[in-house]
Amino acid sequence: MDYKRLMREALGQAEAARDDGDWAIGCIIALGNEIIARGRNTVNSTRNRLAHAEINALLELQLDHFDHDVNGDMLLVTTFEPCIMCYGAVVLSGIRKIVSGVNLDNSGASAMASHLPTYFQQPRYETTMITGVLERDCAEMWASGQAAQEMLANGYVLPKNIEDLSNDNLPVIYTTSVLPTTP
Repeated sequence: MDYKRLMREALGQAEAARDDGDWAIGCIIALGNEIIARGRNTVNSTRNRLAHAEINALLELQLDHFDHDVNGDMLLVTTFEPCIMCYGAVVLSGIRKIVSGVNLDNSGASAMASHLPTYFQQPRYETTMITGVLERDCAEMWASGQAAQEMLANGYVLPKNIEDLSNDNLPVIYTTSVLPTTP
């Protein structure tokens, strides 16, 4: 699977979000090598705090694929690691693999993936997260948006320095912990 090619598609969505005055975060959902849904952050333009890129991609996905049993084969690619809300929506949608670009402020869900409530530790919810794909490009895109620039201008300090990031690092892979199945 060419994660970089898919991430470039997600970066295109992030650019469109940025150009509309939203957070520069984009997402695509793929089935094999085919992109079947796209989403971008529209929080500011729609005045809807739930309109994250991942949620918008999932809503588009449901229009055409709600009744199809393709969930286990789908891949969600997002420029910024999903927040807890988006991660929960992705898991409940049946998508089992998430690829993300960057988690600049440690707000992403990978930190909580191994601490899911017992119900979500069942094998049917096991999820793999791959982070760090085109990390620098994703960070630069995020930081180029007006919303991020305003936050940074107000003194918000990021735990990671964008200049220290690279597009050549090997991605980090997390898998949610799964309870053993009972016979």
